[in-house]
Amino acid sequence: MSNSKLRAFIIASSLPVTIWPLAGLGIAVTRSGADFNFAIAAVLIPLLFGTFHAISIALGLPNSRKAYLIVGALLGLVMSSIGTFGANIPETVYGLTDNRKYLALLGGPLFYAFVWGLVLWPLEKMVLNAWAVKNAE
Repeated sequence: MSNSKLRAFIIASSLPVTIWPLAGLGIAVTRSGADFNFAIAAVLIPLLFGTFHAISIALGLPNSRKAYLIVGALLGLVMSSIGTFGANIPETVYGLTDNRKYLALLGGPLFYAFVWGLVLWPLEKMVLNAWAVKNAE
């Protein structure tokens, strides 16, 4: 794995980026009293974020907020699809049944676009700028 992909993985799987989804899920699980293994989510979310971002960098993701918002929305669609159809999170954690459980397929892309465009993008710019300054010395 090249340095840029490794840096992308580390930044995207870091606590500042993953705290919003993990905190939201943790609060929802606690409030609902659902039988949900949060520990698995706490490991999988950073791994999925890091892997998804490393792949997007490898595919040539432009360094712009708009591109990050779009990629975040795509990640949100993937994550909400996994949560809705694979892990039944809308039902078990949020108590959404029938057609309401599919609201996650709308909310997920919006939420992850926010995380990707308003948290990851500026964090990555800051880290990479600091890295460039350190290497220039």
